[in-house]
Amino acid sequence: MGIFSEIGSALSSAFSAVCSGISNICSAIGGALFSGAGGIAALAASLIIPGVGLPEIIATIDIIVRAVSAIAEALGLKDQNETPEELGMKAEEADKKPEDFDSIEAYIEYLRNDVKIDKEKLERLSDEDKVKYTAIGTAINIKGIEEKYGIEAAGDFWKTVADLELSGEETKQYIESFKQGGVTNMKDMTDYLKGDAPESGTKPSVVSDCIMDALKKNNPGLSEEDLAEKFNSLSIKVTD
Repeated sequence: MGIFSEIGSALSSAFSAVCSGISNICSAIGGALFSGAGGIAALAASLIIPGVGLPEIIATIDIIVRAVSAIAEALGLKDQNETPEELGMKAEEADKKPEDFDSIEAYIEYLRNDVKIDKEKLERLSDEDKVKYTAIGTAINIKGIEEKYGIEAAGDFWKTVADLELSGEETKQYIESFKQGGVTNMKDMTDYLKGDAPESGTKPSVVSDCIMDALKKNNPGLSEEDLAEKFNSLSIKVTD
């Protein structure tokens, strides 16, 4: 086996180990919302980039976590000092599941107020375990954000957030601009920036209008020419 094959194997191993851990944790939790293609387990795993090492995984998910946490806090889904890995650990320890509540928000409130975890264990988590629990806690918050806005925001969209290095406020504006434009599947943004027709069937012109609206609101001081340049640069930054 050559050196490049060994490196590739090591990178894939890090990705596989994290995703396997997410699957195991979510299987232990159980419940319909934690399983299936649209469940929390799948969403959490989709936040992890395939075939890269743990440092790259941590760097990417950190951007996503900061954006999701900021939006969740603005929507009242998250306390300021609450971390996503803490939320993920609490979900594993909890006796109740999201299906036992009328909303994801109520489930998150239950985890926050009624479920206790070993704080020392939380502080001693390995980097790999921290990524697992962080991805699960972040996925729970994403489900809460979807519920609040009445949208779909799959992992592809959050990968785009990481690629573009968007802040929480910038990401929030994209969601609100798309919602205002009648687009409720945020994957449309990713599809458009990759040069693909939106899978949802939304017209590309509608998606481009939503992106431009968000750009204008996120960059109120830019001229039309600078906005057009910024718009055109977005697709260059979005990876497959």
